[in-house]
Amino acid sequence: MGYEIATEEFRAQVVTERESWIIDNKDRHSSLTIEQNANLIEPGLEFAEEDFRQTVYKEVKDCLDSIYATHGKSRVEEKVDDQDRIADSIFQQS
Repeated sequence: MGYEIATEEFRAQVVTERESWIIDNKDRHSSLTIEQNANLIEPGLEFAEEDFRQTVYKEVKDCLDSIYATHGKSRVEEKVDDQDRIADSIFQQS
């Protein structure tokens, strides 16, 4: 729910952690294909079921199509990075 609100209400200022990985991969290697980028964010993807692979490919494509123009080329560093694993860790310790 937090991701949904952040990305719907504050899209210009927010990037999810996973989106930041996708964007960073593209920034570092401009000729990277969707499939290559997906393999970098989802290790072992080549062994996954076809449906799952297609879902990850779509995620990467949608991310690049929707926010790379505004968040790419190191501009992602200017955004609020929504990292749920940090929140998860804090809540597990309380």
